[in-house]
Amino acid sequence: MPLFYRNTFFRLVLFACVLFTSCDTNNFKEKADHIYYNGTVYTVDNEFNIAEAFAVKDEEILAIGTTENILKKYSSDSKIDLKQKYIYPGFIDAHSHFFWFAEGLNNLDLSNTNSLEEVLEVLNTANKNTPKDVIIGYGWDNTKWTNKNLPTKSILDKYFKNTPVILSRIDGHAMWVNSKVLELAQITDSTKVQGGEIVKMNGNPTGVLVDNAMDFVNKLELGKVHPNQLPLLLSQAQDSCFKVGLTGVSDFGYIKRPTLILYDSLYRKGVLKIHNYAMLDASLDGIDYMLSENYIENEEFPRAIKLRGDGALGSHGACLLSPYKDKKETYGQMVLSSDKIREISKIAFDKEFQVCVHAIGDSTNREVLKIFSELLEHNNDRRWRIEHAQVVNPKDIFFFKNYSIIPSVQPMHATSDMDFAIERLGDVRIQHSYTFQTLLNQNNWLPLGTDFPVEPINPLYTFYAAVARKDRSGLPEKGFQLKEALTREQALRGMTSWAAKAQFMEDRIGSIEEGKEADFIILDKDIMKIEIDEVLKVEVINTYIKGNKVY
Repeated sequence: MPLFYRNTFFRLVLFACVLFTSCDTNNFKEKADHIYYNGTVYTVDNEFNIAEAFAVKDEEILAIGTTENILKKYSSDSKIDLKQKYIYPGFIDAHSHFFWFAEGLNNLDLSNTNSLEEVLEVLNTANKNTPKDVIIGYGWDNTKWTNKNLPTKSILDKYFKNTPVILSRIDGHAMWVNSKVLELAQITDSTKVQGGEIVKMNGNPTGVLVDNAMDFVNKLELGKVHPNQLPLLLSQAQDSCFKVGLTGVSDFGYIKRPTLILYDSLYRKGVLKIHNYAMLDASLDGIDYMLSENYIENEEFPRAIKLRGDGALGSHGACLLSPYKDKKETYGQMVLSSDKIREISKIAFDKEFQVCVHAIGDSTNREVLKIFSELLEHNNDRRWRIEHAQVVNPKDIFFFKNYSIIPSVQPMHATSDMDFAIERLGDVRIQHSYTFQTLLNQNNWLPLGTDFPVEPINPLYTFYAAVARKDRSGLPEKGFQLKEALTREQALRGMTSWAAKAQFMEDRIGSIEEGKEADFIILDKDIMKIEIDEVLKVEVINTYIKGNKVY
C-alpha cells in the first residue's frame, strides 16, 4: 500500500475510534439515580467540607465533589442544576413532642395570644363557630400578660359553665381548667398530690394544676383523639416538619407501646417517612416495656426511655437549690423522686436502654447527674442525656464530662425565658443558666432541639437563637449572655450531625457523606454567611429523605 493511502487509512481508523469513544462516553460512567450540581453543599462531615455536587443512588449518597468531577464520573437521567443554591443535611430536632404536636392539631392554638383578653376572644370565637362538647386548647403564657398572675377558673366559668374547658400552658407543665373539669376530676380543697401542685387561693382550688396534678384531668381522657384520626394527624404533623426542613425528630411526646405499634404500622405502609426517635415515657408503660423483652423491631425506634425530673421555670415548677426570687416560699418540686429516678435508671442500665431525663432546675440537675454518675463509667458510650439542662450549678458541670453525659438543649428557651428568668432566678443564678457554650465544652458536642410545640417548629429559629442569642424581634440588641452563644458551625452541627449522634444514628444520617442516607434540604440563602438577622427570613425550597423529594 502506498504511503499516502496507508497514512489516510490510519487517520480514518483513528478518527472512527475517537468518534466511537466520544459518542459512547456514558458507557464508561457509573450510573446514578440523581445528580445534583452547581450548588454550595455543606456536608457537615468531620472536616466540615464544602462541595459543589453529589450523586445519589439507591437512596444513599453515592459520591460528593466538584461539579466537574461528579459530571465526569457519573451519569443519570435525572440531573438537577442547583443554580447556586445552598444544600445542608436534613435538620434533626433533638427534642420535640411530635406525637403531642399531631394530637394538638385539632385543638385551639393559644400560643400567639399576648393577653388574657386575647385568650378569651379565641375561645369564644371558636366555640361560637364550632361548638364542642369539650374545649381543649394549648399555649397560654401568663408571662406575656400585663397582669402576670396565674388565671383562675372563675374567668372560664363566666363563659363556659357546663362545658369542660382544658387549657395547657405553653410549657406543658401547667393546666388551666374551669369548675366543671374540677368537678369531673373530683378535685376539692382536700385533694393531695405528690410531685405537683393544685394551686389554691384561700384554701380553694383556683383551676390551675401544675405537673402531676394534671394527671387527675388526663385520666378522664376528655376530648381524646380517636385512634382512627391519628394517621391523618401524624401525616399532617410530618408535612409541617418537611416544610421547615426537618427530616428527623426525637419524639418526647407521651409515648407508650401502643403508640410505637401505630408508628410501626405507618412506617410499613409508607405513611411516615420522617426519622422519629420515639422515646417511651416512664410515667406510662415504659418501665413495663423495658422489662418485657418484647421490643418492636424497627430501625427508627430506639431503646430509650424518658423521665420527667421536674417542672418548668415559667410555672415555678423547676426544682431549685434555693427559693425562687419572685416567690420566696417556693423551691419548685421534683416530679419523680430521686429514689424513683435511680430505680428506673438502674433497670434501663441493665437492659441497655438510653435514659433521657427532663431536668431544668439546678436541684434536679444535681440529683440526676449524681444518679447517672453512680451507674455510668468514665468515658462510656451510653449517651445518657439531660434534657434542657437550663440551670446547672457550676459545681456540677464536671459530671457531664466525667461521665459522658449529654446535655440536650433548646436555644429558643433562652430567648423565650429571658424576660422572666431573671425575676425567677436572680442576678447570680441567671449567670449559670442557659450556658450552651459552657455545656458544649464538656463533651465537644451538643444536640439542639426546639421542644415544639412549646416553641415554634422552625429549626432556623433554633439556629438564630443559638448564634444571636436574641428573640425573633431582634432583642436584646447585644444578645442575651452572648458569651454563651454558639458559632454558626456549632449550631449547624447541633441541628444535624450532633443531633443524629444523640440518637445513635450518626452512621445513617446527619451529614452528606458517601454511604449515608440522602437526607438533605435546599435553602434559598446561605445561613453560614448572611447577616444573622436575615436567617429568620430564609426559606426552605425543597426537602429530601432518602433521595426522595418530600417537600
